[in-house]
Amino acid sequence: MPDSVENTSNFSLKRHNEEQAHRRLCFARHCWRHRHQQAPSGRTWAEVFKRLEGMTLEEYKLYREQLPPETQ
Repeated sequence: MPDSVENTSNFSLKRHNEEQAHRRLCFARHCWRHRHQQAPSGRTWAEVFKRLEGMTLEEYKLYREQLPPETQ
């Protein structure tokens, strides 16, 4: 496989991962502000975050605090 194709796919994967991390951060911020309110599903926003992201808002906060500053 030519290097240019491999580099392109690596860039796409890196970009995808960055976009997903940003999406999760924005969703966590929304859920944190509304964590005690009921979402359209009938659950609280904190429960929605846990169900969709596989961790609680508090666990996500601890995860973010452990990241190097340049990735936050």
